[in-house]
Amino acid sequence: MADIKDLYNRISKFLEIQGYQKFLERAETLYYDESGNDKHLIIKGEKLNTNYDAVFVLGGIQSEDSLSIDECKDSLGIDKTKELKAKNDLKGSFFDVLKKTKVTNVLKLIEKKDWHIHFNAIQILYYGFVDIIDL
Repeated sequence: MADIKDLYNRISKFLEIQGYQKFLERAETLYYDESGNDKHLIIKGEKLNTNYDAVFVLGGIQSEDSLSIDECKDSLGIDKTKELKAKNDLKGSFFDVLKKTKVTNVLKLIEKKDWHIHFNAIQILYYGFVDIIDL
């Protein structure tokens, strides 16, 4: 059985071959948000505590640098006293949302900073069963 140093060295060599070793020990900041997660799937009687086809979203930004919440709000043109909330700003169709100034500003900031983004939409019923089975 390999110890942690052997495992680290193998991963390091693998990343070096692919040209990604610079990412191995780089300090980064991860900003993420989880929207619409009911946290617990409960079956009571014959009903669920949520809509069976409900979806929650997990998304985030990974960066080498960090940005304070005030700097973020300032660069996005948002009042510093207001909370950033998707439910307030992301109403309408997908294309309507993409046209909104705040969304455009976020995308420009991500591009300017060369940040990496991730996004995952998860169906709550499926996730609940997978979570139970994975235990």
